[in-house]
Amino acid sequence: MLRAIIPALLCISNAHAVCAWSDPGANRFTGDPVAAVMSYGDIPPKARAELAEAVKVRAYSAFVDIRRDSIAGGKYTHMRAMHWGNGQQCMGDVDRSAWAADRVERGLVYCRRGHCVIVPTVCGNVARVNAAGVAPQPDPGALSFSQVRAAQSVPEPSALVLVLSGLGLMAFIRRR
Repeated sequence: MLRAIIPALLCISNAHAVCAWSDPGANRFTGDPVAAVMSYGDIPPKARAELAEAVKVRAYSAFVDIRRDSIAGGKYTHMRAMHWGNGQQCMGDVDRSAWAADRVERGLVYCRRGHCVIVPTVCGNVARVNAAGVAPQPDPGALSFSQVRAAQSVPEPSALVLVLSGLGLMAFIRRR
């Protein structure tokens, strides 16, 4: 049990709630970008594997400008969950408010099935972004919650009939 808790605590100690990205390039990401993409557990497994493969072979979807107030003029939004430095990650939003209004950095955006990551060229950090107006897609063949619930539920009228039939049968057997 203790062997499982210690690595979890070490991981938590390297995670930050908010990422103040005030000096791009100052603390470059030294980890594996593919492993960083694979760490995003909220991306469906097939889409995550496709994203990781795209990052591995550098098959980016867009080469964009990252500014203080926008990414590619608003085509990508909500930069978050950035991997940076030596194994560090911020879990919340990436704050670029300290940037000068005219500062521009470049980044490679990788999108698969509506899930996107961005890798700024100045530092190699890896972060999640949303493609504006694009809804993330589930993996093909993945069951939705309502499908799983429907498959696991038992219709109530049938259950009631079975219970009443069982009670009636028990009463009949006892009378004999």
